[in-house]
Amino acid sequence: MRYAIFICLCLNIVFSNGCASKNDTYGFQGTVHEISRKFNGKIGNLMGDDKITTLNSECRGFGRGPAGDGKYWAEFDLTPTGPNEPPTEFHLYFVFQPLRPRQMLITNTDSNIVGVWLFRSDKNYSNTSYIVRNIPEQLHQRGGEKMTGRVAIKWNTDADFVIGANLTMDKDKSTWVQGEFVGSTKTKLNPMLYDWPTILLFQESK
Repeated sequence: MRYAIFICLCLNIVFSNGCASKNDTYGFQGTVHEISRKFNGKIGNLMGDDKITTLNSECRGFGRGPAGDGKYWAEFDLTPTGPNEPPTEFHLYFVFQPLRPRQMLITNTDSNIVGVWLFRSDKNYSNTSYIVRNIPEQLHQRGGEKMTGRVAIKWNTDADFVIGANLTMDKDKSTWVQGEFVGSTKTKLNPMLYDWPTILLFQESK
């Protein structure tokens, strides 16, 4: 009986405080934000095997930050997930002018407003230090391959964006990317809300 009373008291405290966000400094978090960054589309020659790969999943990795020339960069790791480390990794970097919320940029890479770089077979994630400098000669020396094509970007925040891409590698036309990168956030109940009662009920049943 005392456990049931304790549960009621806990829930009363949570809901009387309202929904707390993940950024709250103090107090119990009634809800948490879950950020998702996914790619939905097709990639040609993803693993260097000349096959077409269809992906509709969370990106394996994500990075972003300012570049030294006033631009912004975003990295998407499209390496397929699996039980073992794959022999080839696939990292795509977009470098573009910062956008205002709800502003959309649609352009070709030939305009030099947007640059897209592909890095393969590199488990050393210091590539970002070269992307920050955004110097094509250094990126080529590092093993980066420039991709060309059409890009549409709507970037509100690092967790709220859409990048549409129709890209082909300059030197190897069998390597291409067609699809959308989407960042979104959804709010869900803090797991502790239902974990606590479950733990306490099991304790009471002993």
